[in-house]
Amino acid sequence: MQVCNDSLRKLVKSLSYYSKRGSVEKVRSMLHDARRDGVEPNLICQTALLEAVVRCNSSSSSDVIATFREIERECGADLVLYNNMLYYFSMQGDVASCTSWFEKLQCANFTPDVRSFNCMINGCAKASDAQLAVLYIQRMNDSNVIPNIYSFNGLLEAYARCSDAACTSRLLLRQIKNRNIHFGRSIITPDVISYSSFIGAWGRRGCPEIAIRVLKIMDRNSITPNEVVVSNLLKGFVDKHGAGLTRERVLRGVMYKYKLPLNLVCVNCVIDALCKDGEMDRAILWFKKLEEVRLRPDCFTFGAIIHGYAAMGDRVSARSWMERLHNEKIKVDRTIFNARLMSLIR
Repeated sequence: MQVCNDSLRKLVKSLSYYSKRGSVEKVRSMLHDARRDGVEPNLICQTALLEAVVRCNSSSSSDVIATFREIERECGADLVLYNNMLYYFSMQGDVASCTSWFEKLQCANFTPDVRSFNCMINGCAKASDAQLAVLYIQRMNDSNVIPNIYSFNGLLEAYARCSDAACTSRLLLRQIKNRNIHFGRSIITPDVISYSSFIGAWGRRGCPEIAIRVLKIMDRNSITPNEVVVSNLLKGFVDKHGAGLTRERVLRGVMYKYKLPLNLVCVNCVIDALCKDGEMDRAILWFKKLEEVRLRPDCFTFGAIIHGYAAMGDRVSARSWMERLHNEKIKVDRTIFNARLMSLIR
């Protein structure tokens, strides 16, 4: 019995590693080998299979549901299994399916925990449905489930995505001087993700001056911005001539102040704005900086430069960069390129 328990523990540990990486075939192979060696996988092991399917990029909703049904027939279901279903549909922003599985969870006589509610809130955020996210926060309180930082960030992101920056600012700044926010029955300390959502909300509204104020609050609270915060800040400087030079100046200043390394997301923001302003020479300089620090440009980088040259009527340079993109064997997002082409046609 002890040997069996030890084997199960080792199996669970190994499965956890591969399931988090979405390695479906590896997890299935390990479960098959365990059965062959006389170790019958329990529900925890089978749940690792569902988690792998959920995290695999190529999995469809029918694959996920089929795997759930398969495990349910063999071992039954528990709350963790249902939460994986909620997580999958929340990442898709499929609020209707999230709601359906939330109801199935309750019909199976399981009590939703904080992760169940957080999945629902994140699903609402993906769908930009702030009102429904608020309702689930209220249901958490009614169910005596204490919200945590993930609940708060999910609600904040829901408001940010629907550009309701006024509500976002009330949520975040009400007690910001004390670094803490009374959130339901919890006291939440905003983290870098919280500030990122807030900066993104004001950035999308074209109010970078307010986003910069929030960056200063982060500095005062000793929270160092990450690349998402900086890219959200840069995106606030849009639809104005000279946005490229402004983004360039802001990125240099933030990188210098916080000693941040150069990253592709932020450089792409700068290159895109410079190309839209016709500052192609400066855009190419930033492209070369990526090569100097061994950051590989992606289709967004090339797309901005190709679009910039095409907009200027320089077809030779545009074609040259298209050939370079092809030679670099970078996967092309056809949606991005088609959208840029249509903008030129219009």
